[in-house]
Amino acid sequence: MGRKKVLLIKLGAIGDVMHTSVVASAIKEQYPDYEVHFLTIKMIVPLLENHPHIDKVIVWDEAKRKSFRYLLEVASTLRKERYDIVFNFTRALRNNMLSFLAF
Repeated sequence: MGRKKVLLIKLGAIGDVMHTSVVASAIKEQYPDYEVHFLTIKMIVPLLENHPHIDKVIVWDEAKRKSFRYLLEVASTLRKERYDIVFNFTRALRNNMLSFLAF
């Protein structure tokens, strides 16, 4: 069995994403062998790419957010990662669907 994988989802504002990123640090402090991924909007990716406790940043393209096809593409990408735990920090229906489809 491989490393445990955790997905954090926060597609909101920069400040909200930065506050949420501390969860990655808390996870890595308690479980240093866990792999932590973060799904966020394109403009925030550069802020998280060098975060010491985030192993991978996945881009959500806001310009395509209304496309059901795009939602399925992202969900497929997430499913391939085989996450053990998903934390969704946004209550939007789209994010709830992503959380559900990530497993």
